[in-house]
Amino acid sequence: MVKLFGEPPPAEVDWAALCDYNGRGIFGIFVGSESLTVDVIAHEVFHLTYRILEWASAGVDKGNHEAGALLHGYLMNLISGILGPLAKR
Repeated sequence: MVKLFGEPPPAEVDWAALCDYNGRGIFGIFVGSESLTVDVIAHEVFHLTYRILEWASAGVDKGNHEAGALLHGYLMNLISGILGPLAKR
């Protein structure tokens, strides 16, 4: 995390997970092991989806959400395949 994104939020900031972009084309999701649940992952993937679409200048709005829905599904499948049974329900 530090190598690609810099220092994490300070210790006094209570975070269970976060989504980040380093400004150089690399996005990341960071989740603490105690917070590794499907809902936390889905929450962070939503942020990741939004950031990627913003980066690609393909925003999501009321009339244009199909690209976001497809990207979100793709990212959820990708991450689910990596985490497999590690994520709690």
